[in-house]
Amino acid sequence: MLPFLDILFATVAIFVVVMLVQRIVRVEALPYRVDALLVCPDSSGARLYPSPHSEPTTIVVERTELVRALGTLVAERDIALNVLVGIGAGCLDRLSLFEEVRIQLETASALGGNQRLVRIVTIPAEPPKSIEAELLARWRSTDDVRNAR
Repeated sequence: MLPFLDILFATVAIFVVVMLVQRIVRVEALPYRVDALLVCPDSSGARLYPSPHSEPTTIVVERTELVRALGTLVAERDIALNVLVGIGAGCLDRLSLFEEVRIQLETASALGGNQRLVRIVTIPAEPPKSIEAELLARWRSTDDVRNAR
């Protein structure tokens, strides 16, 4: 009877350790880091927030303007740049443009070639005003938690 109890307790202990390790990994992996927020309600213009508590910069949604605006952020920061882009229904026709801009930024020799990683994550943002407010609120609360650590 004693060997059976040893095996049972060892199995339970292994399960407890596995459950604790999984919980630690999940907490460390969240939340996703966002360095800049770009909201594109329609193809005429977009608002770029370079930090959670800054005022937005309005930019035209075309390649040269996006490369200039995001390239400035890449050059200013010595880290990989994570840009969250909220796409409204009027901006869906420009969706491929953001991937082209990301590739151009990663391969630009003036920015250090492909040594800098630029991630551009697009999400649906409809209706744009309410989604923009929600994204900013989440980003600001996440940023405040990180700064408190």
